[in-house]
Parts: sequence; structure tokens; C-alpha cells
Amino acid sequence: MSDTPIKTPGELTPVVPALSDLLLAWKDGSLGTASAGEVLSLLTAELLGLGNVDNTSDANKPISDATAAALGGKQASDAQLSALAGLAGANGAFVRWTGTESAVMQAIVGSVSQAAGIPTGAIIERGSNANGQYVRFADGTQICWHTLTSTTINGPNGSIFISDEALWTFPAAFSSAPVATARARRLSGGGTVFTVDSGETLSATATGFRAANSQSGDAAAIQAIAFGRWF
Repeated sequence: MSDTPIKTPGELTPVVPALSDLLLAWKDGSLGTASAGEVLSLLTAELLGLGNVDNTSDANKPISDATAAALGGKQASDAQLSALAGLAGANGAFVRWTGTESAVMQAIVGSVSQAAGIPTGAIIERGSNANGQYVRFADGTQICWHTLTSTTINGPNGSIFISDEALWTFPAAFSSAPVATARARRLSGGGTVFTVDSGETLSATATGFRAANSQSGDAAAIQAIAFGRWF
């Protein structure tokens, strides 16, 4: 190794050289007869523009404009996101908010419910019993339907014959008397059967119909449907 003292980057005037300048200076002898190892020892973080790499706090580390713009467009973490993050998804379920900052996973089909007119349960409820079938919706709509048992048309009523009243108790109660209608299906005999409103029963829990025909003795079934609200 030569005794000629090696020059530091600061001694290479007029400015501290960049890496390429340092290598050129070594090549043309400006650094004396320094070895390659001695030249590399002059490469400092500052010389390479990396002076802040090891001692810059995370808060002060620079990021590109594109990265800053992307981060700026992110939704800030808030109570609503925290509420959603705590939920486990499920097939056939939806997120139902229970407050401004709380939510639950709720089955789409299940028991509907409400509090002061605000839905607090499933979206659709479907059920059946001996009185027929029904469907309830979260907005308060309710539909019931049923085929009543066979009835015989044998009661004179002017120029036609009518059956006894077929009473239908709804499979699920309405909040008030619904709109109800029905059709008659002939089971035996001839002629065309039809239904008439008995005018005797209509409430939130039940209604009644009669089957009619121009001749006596026919049997008919009454298929009824009612539309209303459950709240």
C-alpha cells in the first residue's frame, strides 16, 4: 500500500463528489495510489444521499406524492368501522345497525320485530299453522292465505243458493282488519261457483266467506287471501 495519504471527499473541491465522481477521481490519480478498499471506505451515507436512513424517525420518513395521495384517500378508522370489524359474516345474513355505532349480523329470513316502527329483526318471516300460511315483512306488510274446508251450497238466497259462512281465523293476526278476498273452487255438481262476502265477520284476527251457485247441492272449497299490516 502506498504511503501517499488518501484524500477525503471534502478535500476534492469544489464540491463533495458523488459516487461516480469519486470513482473517476480514483481512476485519474486524484486520490493518490489508494487501493479499491480505501476508496470504498470513503463512501459514506451522506455522500450517497442516504444520511437520514438510519436515524430518521418513522414520523419523519418521507413518502412519495403518490403514496401520500393514496393514504389520504383512505377511510379513517372510526366507531362504525370498528363495529363492522367485530362481526362474523354468514350466508343468508345482512348487517343490521342497532345504533349509530353498533351493528349485528341478522338473518334475512327469521323472526321480524320492531320498536317504535323501526325494524329490529329479520327482513322476512314465513310461517304456517292449521289456519294457513303467512309472510311478514320488516316494513309491516303481512299477507295470509288458506284454503278453507269444503262447504255445501244449499241455502236459498233470492235467485241463488249460498253455503254457510266459512270462518277463517288468520294464521297470524293483523294490527287491524285487513283487505280480504277469496275464490270458490267447485268440488262437485255443476254450474259456476263463486264467493260472496258474508258480511258477518271481519276483524284483525278473522274473516268469513260463503260460496254461491245458481243450483243447490254443489260442494266447493274457498281459497282466501288477506293483505294488511302486522304493526
